[in-house]
Amino acid sequence: MKKLTAILCLTIAALLGSAGGGWGADFQKGLDAYRGNDFAAALREWKPLAERGDASAQYYLGVLYENGGSVPQDHKTAVKWYRLAAEQGNANAQFKLSMMYALGRGVILDWIYAHMWGNLAASNKKDKKLSRLLDLAVTQMNPSQLEIAQKLARECVRNEYRGCDNKKNKPNIQTGIWAYTTSKDYVTALRNLKPLAEEGNARAQYYLGRMYAFGNGVQKDSVRAYMWADLSEINGEKYKGPRLINLLEKRKEMTPAQIEKTLDLSDECIRKKYKGC
Repeated sequence: MKKLTAILCLTIAALLGSAGGGWGADFQKGLDAYRGNDFAAALREWKPLAERGDASAQYYLGVLYENGGSVPQDHKTAVKWYRLAAEQGNANAQFKLSMMYALGRGVILDWIYAHMWGNLAASNKKDKKLSRLLDLAVTQMNPSQLEIAQKLARECVRNEYRGCDNKKNKPNIQTGIWAYTTSKDYVTALRNLKPLAEEGNARAQYYLGRMYAFGNGVQKDSVRAYMWADLSEINGEKYKGPRLINLLEKRKEMTPAQIEKTLDLSDECIRKKYKGC
């Protein structure tokens, strides 16, 4: 982590001097004030622009909140402004957002999203320091996680950077299914599928049932697998849910009494709105 922090900190001065493009007079006043260490004046100039959607102002507002210049240091707020700018294609904001994920500042540390945003930044801004960050990120990831990060980056470009960061820390069904079926990254699969299953998502419930049926990323539990399969069928997974139920019954790992108990658990789970099932 010390090595990572040192690498990331080296980039700050370069980034502050290189964010460019399309600023009005108010932005320039803010930049002049910032360079003169008058952070309060910079904030006054940049905040209205940031709130109107100016990506460069949003980026620099993120810098102020990250560093605590004229405002209390607040990493979560910094991430909010970086994300808004990053989703407009601002390469510096994309890199800073990558940094925040790599360091776990304002967000849960997550190398997948650190790599994704760093990759997007590198495609928009050629910089050796970005390459070093990406190389370091790769050393922290297994091949399946890297595959997911690259897939997310491609989708992000296709969507013109909108909705890229489903972590805003929200689970995503496609990420969960991809992690389970393709990359076999069961940690990522569980992190995305379980919260959605607990919201009543039938597909997530089915795949969570499979995870319990085969012991993928969780302790194998036929009763819990049967329960989630049953719930998935109830909620609309009319083909896959019953198939998983048939598979579990053919295994003969449960007695009729256990199956009956499982159905009671399904009813209880519905009453609890799927929480704590």
